[in-house]
Amino acid sequence: MNALKKSRNQRVLRRLAPALSGVLMSVLATSASADWPKPITAPKTTALSPIISAPSSATLPIPIAAPAILPNSAPADAHRAQLPGLIEQMTNGNLTPQQAWSYKLLNANDLLWIFSDYIGSWGNLGAVKNVPVRRALMELLVKHGSDTLESPEKLPPTVRLWLADYYQSLGDEKFLALCESILSEIKTPVRGENALIFQTVERIAWQHRDKGEAEKAAQAWLRMADYHAESGWWLPDAQIEAARAFRLAGKEARANELYGGLARSGPDFFAGGALRENCRALIRDGKSAEARLELEALLKERGNAVEPKYVAALSVLGYLHYLKDEWPQAAKRYAEAIELGKKVPAAQLLAPEMAILNNAEAMLHVVTQWKTQSMICDPPAILIAAGPEKKGAPITRRFLVSTPHDVVVDVGSSDAQIKVLRVEDSPWQSEAQREARPLRYQKQVVVEISPEALQKDLSATLTLSSAKLPGFQARVPLRVQMRNYEP
Repeated sequence: MNALKKSRNQRVLRRLAPALSGVLMSVLATSASADWPKPITAPKTTALSPIISAPSSATLPIPIAAPAILPNSAPADAHRAQLPGLIEQMTNGNLTPQQAWSYKLLNANDLLWIFSDYIGSWGNLGAVKNVPVRRALMELLVKHGSDTLESPEKLPPTVRLWLADYYQSLGDEKFLALCESILSEIKTPVRGENALIFQTVERIAWQHRDKGEAEKAAQAWLRMADYHAESGWWLPDAQIEAARAFRLAGKEARANELYGGLARSGPDFFAGGALRENCRALIRDGKSAEARLELEALLKERGNAVEPKYVAALSVLGYLHYLKDEWPQAAKRYAEAIELGKKVPAAQLLAPEMAILNNAEAMLHVVTQWKTQSMICDPPAILIAAGPEKKGAPITRRFLVSTPHDVVVDVGSSDAQIKVLRVEDSPWQSEAQREARPLRYQKQVVVEISPEALQKDLSATLTLSSAKLPGFQARVPLRVQMRNYEP
């Protein structure tokens, strides 16, 4: 049960990362579906199964002796009992799949067994998910098992899935027919969660996404409902992806319909994530009033309910106040989000919900600062350890000034020997990253200390101001501390 919960965390974290302001925690897990064979545990190393190491370049092409792996002519069960240990050597980097084939440690039937009976639901080989090794093994099957692959529709579904994965990695359209053949065999919608179905639909949707066909990608995600008899986790997960794709395709009404349905009746996590993501998109599109109405309507229906989606609603409302410089109201909403989050049962607080709470706490700290300050210097006091710079040369240092608005920052110095060379934007990697940061705007200030000043310790004060912030001035202590500087 714990492994399944971790697997859900992994999948939904990746899906909803854009909605969580870049503060998501990573949850790494693999799991096996109850509907498909579980991985076989590798046998312990014994005298019959020693570690096999790849030969050094000096010994190639002489094949290595492999007393641990019985000849391929041995009974299948005895031979295959040794394969998990061999695969472990590959995933650990001690042996490549091609070497294993060259030394006759593998045959085509072994490869077919690996992809039909041994591989985990999410593509893990034993306890490890190693995509390069998995695809290298499939490449060997494609090259040397042509007879086996003559009729793909007769292959086990798991073999077809990982064969499709291999073809898709090469950009080969044969992957699509394999995916459709898997889905065509689902005659009755399944109950619960099925990793095979999810990953098959996912690959079709990704293909359309990568080709710039956003609406087709959305329609592919919606096919998830054709194969699931109940909502579970993967169906709302697919609806989130479909909503994003519809919005990318310019189908705003369809995207809003999906987001709204999840926000009101979806599973707890998806409800909060959908609400937050949709409102953030509305804010970016200049529709803050529409976002506010949606959030307030949801909170009116809350009553005494304690659910993660209401935590998300309060947090986004705080952000709306923050954007309008309404510091007291922003602080109030963030504080309410934090207080409600403490009451949510621990079982409902997956990593994304914790990320929303952490973000609310960070924003509460920021808006509290903005109540009294319009600029924040990082660090608040500047200590410069001078030396061992080149003799007779000035030294330069940089520091950051953060503001809630994009304003021109003026920097002055109380000592003429400390010159402000320039104040420049500190660029964000992307607009989304800048928006996600609670301090929103940053300027980089570059100062220079002349060689004449570097005779002894020096103390001065920098002043920060802006014509757009009348009456505000921040004072930043600056100290130069000498250490082995030779003027």
